[in-house]
Amino acid sequence: MRASALEVKIHWVARRIARAQREFGLFTAGDRVLVAFSGGKDSLALLHALPAWARATGTPIEIGAVHVEIEGRPCRREALAAMAAAANVPIHFTSFAPDAAGPGPDGRVTHPCFRCSRLRREALLRLAVAGGWTKVALGHHLDDDAATVLMNLLYRGRVEGLAPVRSYFDGKVVVVRPLILAAEKELAAIGRLLGAAIAPCACSDGRPQPPSSSRERMKAVLDALGRDALAAKRHLQRAGRGAR
Repeated sequence: MRASALEVKIHWVARRIARAQREFGLFTAGDRVLVAFSGGKDSLALLHALPAWARATGTPIEIGAVHVEIEGRPCRREALAAMAAAANVPIHFTSFAPDAAGPGPDGRVTHPCFRCSRLRREALLRLAVAGGWTKVALGHHLDDDAATVLMNLLYRGRVEGLAPVRSYFDGKVVVVRPLILAAEKELAAIGRLLGAAIAPCACSDGRPQPPSSSRERMKAVLDALGRDALAAKRHLQRAGRGAR
């Protein structure tokens, strides 16, 4: 039977995961993998492509999803649960309490979005460790990685991208980025075919979130290269990996 357009798109992203597996050794047999699931196009594509890769390669791993909420502000649970069920992946929910505005541990005042991101990541890792999950899979992709390299070069004077694999808590849990070699447009195509269009949750203090971040601005710079953009992103990614 002829494959559907969605199956074809998932297949190609699964091939990107296969290449990342060969290059970075993301998974081992018996891994329990928790996908950080926001409901956006990237994590949604990962939720479908990762099981497809595991089936195609016969890699025995357990896959679950987790959505991290702000404490007392549950958001979109029914929609997220339905999206996870469509991928045949069980979903968990956890939350964190936002901290008060003010200096961070190093004494510097940070943007509330940075503090929120840090607390969200901590809650995610705590759940993974408590639940015995060996890997946490994030949805960062080629465009994110290339933009990070460019951002670090311009603002920090060093060539550094996103780590495909990084251990936390003395190796109790490992964060992996299976989509690191996949282009954002490939993931967006899967999102469109799945009809995913979920509005983001409100910020913890009710304020609208910034329309763009430094990484998003770097993406816009790269996309302005037109037909040369994809090659430029791959070159930046290779440069970032070579610097580690």
